[in-house]
Amino acid sequence: MTTDGLWQLSFVATRCLGAKECSQEEGLRHLISAAELFDAMPVTGLLVHNGNRLLYHMEGREADVLTHRDRIAADPRVGGIATLRQRIVEKRYFRSWVFALHHDPRESTGRTLAERLVPLLDGAPGEIVQTFLAFARLQPMRAKPVRRISGTSR
Repeated sequence: MTTDGLWQLSFVATRCLGAKECSQEEGLRHLISAAELFDAMPVTGLLVHNGNRLLYHMEGREADVLTHRDRIAADPRVGGIATLRQRIVEKRYFRSWVFALHHDPRESTGRTLAERLVPLLDGAPGEIVQTFLAFARLQPMRAKPVRRISGTSR
């Protein structure tokens, strides 16, 4: 599918799950600086970070969106990408690039990730709102496997 029209892509990625581990602090610093770079691109949308999971929703020309997605996929700190939704649409739901982090050093109000997402999702269709709110309510994924106590079931 190639189009010059407005295109949307939603996908999930995992972070810091490859051979190169990174600290939570390093990962957050990188996400904040990467999100600032999004502002300079012709792509708008939303990024939500929850532990080592990331949920992206991008809008723009298909070539721009795919270029950006491919940059993310090529990052050695990304363990994989799974596409949730892609389609041509008539209008943007996000006027700029916005993001929310599970442990956001800029956030001091104590609101949950889902509570912080609600105003960012204003005007988005119900399916996008529900996808992001459900994602925000997941327990953050850990970078290392949980150590099991012997004699317990999985």
